[in-house]
Amino acid sequence: MLTIRIKKDLKQLESDLLCIFSFEGSKQPEKLDLLDAKLKKKVLDAVKTFGFKSKIKEILLLEGSSKFKRLLLIGLGKKNKLTNDKVRLVSHLMIKQANALKVASVVAPVPGMDKYGNEAIEGALLADYQFKGLYQKEDKDKRHTLKTFTLLQKSPIAQKSVDELLTVFDAVQLAKDLVNLPSNIVTPTYLEKTAKEIVNGQKNVSIEVLSETDAEKKKMGAFLAVARGSKEPAKMIVMTYTGNPKDKNIYGVVGKGITFDSGGISLKPSAGMSLMKTDMAGSAAALGAFKAVCSLGLEVNLLVVIAATENMPGGEAYRPGDIITASNGKTIEVVNTDAEGRLVLADALVYAQSLGANKIIDMATLTGACIVAFGNIHTGLMGNNIDWSSRYLESSRQTGEKTWELPMDEEYDELIKSDICDMVNASEARKAGTIMGGKFLEQFIEKKTSWIHLDIAGTSYMDSAMGYLDKHATGTPIRTIVNLLKSEITSRSKK
Repeated sequence: MLTIRIKKDLKQLESDLLCIFSFEGSKQPEKLDLLDAKLKKKVLDAVKTFGFKSKIKEILLLEGSSKFKRLLLIGLGKKNKLTNDKVRLVSHLMIKQANALKVASVVAPVPGMDKYGNEAIEGALLADYQFKGLYQKEDKDKRHTLKTFTLLQKSPIAQKSVDELLTVFDAVQLAKDLVNLPSNIVTPTYLEKTAKEIVNGQKNVSIEVLSETDAEKKKMGAFLAVARGSKEPAKMIVMTYTGNPKDKNIYGVVGKGITFDSGGISLKPSAGMSLMKTDMAGSAAALGAFKAVCSLGLEVNLLVVIAATENMPGGEAYRPGDIITASNGKTIEVVNTDAEGRLVLADALVYAQSLGANKIIDMATLTGACIVAFGNIHTGLMGNNIDWSSRYLESSRQTGEKTWELPMDEEYDELIKSDICDMVNASEARKAGTIMGGKFLEQFIEKKTSWIHLDIAGTSYMDSAMGYLDKHATGTPIRTIVNLLKSEITSRSKK
């Protein structure tokens, strides 16, 4: 991971690359007075000669000096349209350009106003991640070369803030690696191993891993039905962090951990099935969130429950038409075995509440319908508590992990009705598919529980790069969850 330094000015600094930002329509680039007269003239002459307009993401590379070997101008667009996200975007672009130029160090002022220091670091760290892959012989020319990023800020943000960002992004990178790795490596047992590694050495933590036999004793019929078709042992992983014993709230984070989803008997088409290794992105985000919260020592109580199994069409696999019973006694008619995520989450949600979680967020790559509705831009949110949902939405606005709330009107309850038992797990009508998934999960939430369901099907993995999100796993929504829990601590302290 990048080494990040905060400095007030350019005095005594040297680097391979110096980045200067510029607003569209401005007379000269931002912070140009930091440069000596010779470099300043070089920049102004180049802007005029090459017609640099400073449009958002526009770049111009120049030869530098003995102290700063090269200069990179990056456009910020209109000054009155600068946002948190645009700062992340141009900072991400800067780091990408630095690696493309094979430099080891870069220096840059905070784009725009000093208040965007955190966002500049976030953009840099998003660009810094690189999945190592599983090559027999790695092409070293493809590896990132950048080692040090020095951010210039007149009022330096506390080193504590930098350290916190590095801690959170360490957790994000763990989640990205888990999603990017193949299913023959990332099995339920591998997730268990990862969870134990996270807990090891941490304070105020404990871990419990339920085997299939343990799950049978707890009557987790929905979870076990999905697990039956695979020879890989299923795991219900429970991680507990007690950061504030005096707080009555226990925050629950529940993750779908389908380490490979063939669709079961309702087999998926072969095209794109290789990407079903990513169906455990909810569990990866849950593990990452737990790691970040523990490492930061946040004064909250956090319970993570991960339902980990494969969904395979083996000889013992559950079938369309089966009726299964979840751990809260509710019966489910299986219409489609490819709607398995909601089944494993059902028992995980019940178990989380039995352990005291009263404010819950579940995360799952649950429906293709969410991708149809939002593409790769927004996570779909459904919930039962306006205040809890609003807090999450505000947190996501701050982190840039975009989220959109979907309705949960009572009329949608009709979608999950069965003629022969309590509910169906899917519908062939293909109406409101994402909301139907949320409505199904709502049946396993107690009235006293504040609950959010996040459908991250489109946002946990990118088919191609978009903005400051690179191709492959994103680590969504770890940053938002950590930010939300930090805001909960602040809110509590004000009361």
